[in-house]
Amino acid sequence: MDEARFRMDQEIDTSLEQQSLMRELEQSDASLALILKQQQDQQNAKLKARREQLKARRKAKVKDQQEEKVVIAKVEAKEEE
Repeated sequence: MDEARFRMDQEIDTSLEQQSLMRELEQSDASLALILKQQQDQQNAKLKARREQLKARRKAKVKDQQEEKVVIAKVEAKEEE
C-alpha cells in the first residue's frame, strides 16, 4: 500500500510539475512573440523612413538636374548673343 501511495504521489508531483513548466513555457512563448513583433515593427518603421529618405534624395537630385539644365540653357543663350 505504501508503495502504491508513493507512486501515486510521484505521479501527481510529476503532473503538477509538467503543468507548471507548460505554463512557464506558454508565458515565455507569449513574451518572445511580443518582443519579435515589436522588433519587426521597429525594423519596418526604420525601413520606411529609409525609403522616404532615398525618395527625397532622388527628387532633390532630379530637381538639381533640371535647374542645372535651365542654367546651361541660359548660358548657351547668352553665348549665342
